[in-house]
Amino acid sequence: KYIYVVSTDSIVILDAYPAEQSKILSKIEFNGTPQEIFINKDKLVVFEQESYYYATARAEIGIVAPRYSTPKTFVKVYDISDRTNPVLKRNVSIDGSYFDSRMIGDYVYTITNQPVYGEPVPLPMIYSNNKAIEIPATDIYYFDIPDSSYNFANILAINTQNDGQELS
Repeated sequence: KYIYVVSTDSIVILDAYPAEQSKILSKIEFNGTPQEIFINKDKLVVFEQESYYYATARAEIGIVAPRYSTPKTFVKVYDISDRTNPVLKRNVSIDGSYFDSRMIGDYVYTITNQPVYGEPVPLPMIYSNNKAIEIPATDIYYFDIPDSSYNFANILAINTQNDGQELS
């Protein structure tokens, strides 16, 4: 009955049946780029990635250093029981570039890759309801092998049906 179209920086919801009467029901705009979507009952789950760039240039001495990207992945859950008016119910973000996701039952799981720059090593952060949550160091596992390019592989699970449930 419905078609969900991901296009550059938006998602369009179409009423597709019957075909002769198909029409656009709504359009959701994003600041970043939608990477993937899932539908679970009357919930639309959108994985969006935004990158923030900064440079380490020192203009006063004329040194231009490379620009670094600090990507962030957003998981946005919309109530689409009224497909003409999707309502954002949950907006959770985690540091790192979107890598992959799966939906199993009512849960979506996402993996992000976060580069590690500098000393001390910054711990991954999850942001929900304007609150930053640092992932405790006890939940970080690593191989004790020296490397020149370290990454965190962050895994986040969200219950799509419970808007107020805490993160895991």
